[in-house]
Amino acid sequence: MIGNTVKDVWGENNATIVGTPTIVNGHLKNALKFDGVKDYVNLTTLGDFGAKLDFYTVEVWIKTDYKETWTTIFKTIGRGCNNSGHMIWGIDINRKTADLEERKKDPFGGRIIFREDFILLYLASFFKNKGGCSLSFLRGEFPISDGEWHHLVYTNKTVDENGTEWTKRALFIDGTLNGISKFHPLIARNTRYKYEPFSEPVYLGAGNNRGEAEGFFNGIIDEVRIYDRPLTEAEIIRNYQSTTGLAVDRTDKLPTVWGALKKK
Repeated sequence: MIGNTVKDVWGENNATIVGTPTIVNGHLKNALKFDGVKDYVNLTTLGDFGAKLDFYTVEVWIKTDYKETWTTIFKTIGRGCNNSGHMIWGIDINRKTADLEERKKDPFGGRIIFREDFILLYLASFFKNKGGCSLSFLRGEFPISDGEWHHLVYTNKTVDENGTEWTKRALFIDGTLNGISKFHPLIARNTRYKYEPFSEPVYLGAGNNRGEAEGFFNGIIDEVRIYDRPLTEAEIIRNYQSTTGLAVDRTDKLPTVWGALKKK
């Protein structure tokens, strides 16, 4: 780390620190501690990565005991759904989609609500013919805010089952599969919808809601990595068990990792 710049140790996507997060001992080496007020890291728009969300993995180590409200590990929310470039991508903790019974109890509570020990993953695609967007979620349930270190991995890939193409999303926590979702992409993929490069930078330790930071994380974040391919379960377990932080081969992945913070 040089000044407020966190060097991308695999590639060229250097990040910028906003606020005053502190460097502390992490799960492996050094990590960033966020105070839950105005601290976050601007990871840039990651080039054209937003257009490649059919196949990717994001993984991170976190430690937090904060449960008073929902917070964000990372997120970007682009322009409105009627504009090209609207993409949503991120992970919140202590948040979930409301089920039917919860909506009946609180019909004005909204689709996304605060709940302890839930993890909510967002992914939106843009309808390029008619405007609008398609937003989908994957949620997991786990005592994530217990003050211990936890390893989160989110993978997205396309699979073929008996001649039918499906998009399969999975959430792994501490090397174990926690949540999975599968949906059938629109048949006319090339004419109906697409992923696009992010129009707003991805924030780490907060959410970027069209240029405004929100959901500030209160805790420690370490070993953030983004790959442009889905890791296998064996690779996820290997990374979880690794004591070096570099257990998976770097070949054929987006060279992006902010895991090697160095104290001055």
